Amino acid sequence: MYGNFLKDGKGEKKQLQDYRQDWQDYVAQKEGHPETGSENKKDFLSRRNIFYELGDEIRAGPISDDEFSHFSFPTIGFCDINSKAEVAAGSKPAQISDLCKEDRQRIAQLVTEISRCREDQKEKSQQVKKLLDENSELKSHIGQLEKDLSALRISVKYGEENLRLITKSHVVKESSLKNQNFELHNKIKVLEHEKSELQIKLEEAQKQTEKLANVVYYVSNENKKFYKKYDNSKEKLKVALEAITQLESKQKDAAYGKKMENRSSQTNLDIVHQSRSRLKFSRKERKCHNKYCWKQDQDERFSSDEDSLISELFFIPKQKNHTKLTYFSDDDSS
Repeated sequence: MYGNFLKDGKGEKKQLQDYRQDWQDYVAQKEGHPETGSENKKDFLSRRNIFYELGDEIRAGPISDDEFSHFSFPTIGFCDINSKAEVAAGSKPAQISDLCKEDRQRIAQLVTEISRCREDQKEKSQQVKKLLDENSELKSHIGQLEKDLSALRISVKYGEENLRLITKSHVVKESSLKNQNFELHNKIKVLEHEKSELQIKLEEAQKQTEKLANVVYYVSNENKKFYKKYDNSKEKLKVALEAITQLESKQKDAAYGKKMENRSSQTNLDIVHQSRSRLKFSRKERKCHNKYCWKQDQDERFSSDEDSLISELFFIPKQKNHTKLTYFSDDDSS
């Protein structure tokens, strides 16, 4: 009805069998030598409680009616019957009305105790059923937990694999970043060296700039002096040009007068040329003669007053037979 209650092991089954045998021996002993009074009742209750306490520990359910039939309760000695020999073999079975008041009270107590035991068994069976339901729920929950644990283990495995891959990738990236950092460090050193060189060149350029600034300042001052001299020279040139204009006008007047004189002497020259027409002059002799005539004309053209004016205006001839003049003296050119 309630299943096998000896399912926890062979040792517990043997323990229950031994206790059952002791209980049967005790019942047989009490049937042979019945005891009356409170000592018999206390001994019976103590043994019964021990049996149920042991049964609660090793059984999965209460004792069924079939199993309960294997046990025997002690025979109660009635007060009006002293021994079994006094009861006739063919007499009718004893009834409750035949018992004395004390025996009937004992029977009522036993019936009450049995009823209470059955109620306890019913409650315990309900508790056992509830525990079995909880056990099944716990088993299902444990199964679900095992599935979750298996999934968690798989997830942990994948997580460890991903962690290993991430760690490997991190190591590779770290190595690459270290190499890049080393290269950048070297580049920074090169740039710092170039920066120092550029700083030196910049300082040199600044020095050169200062020198050039001084040169520009000096050239600017010299340029101002030059323009000042240039303005003075322009004024002198203007005066010289005016003097030259006057000289040219005088030369024209002198040339005109000379021309008139030459016309008068031309006749004499024609006579001379005619007298020498038969003579042949070389080209060199003719050139020398022309040069002599030109020099003579120039000497006659300029008077002493004109020579003094030219010396005052710094007209100095470079060569004796050269007509080109310089407009500045040695002091001004320096």
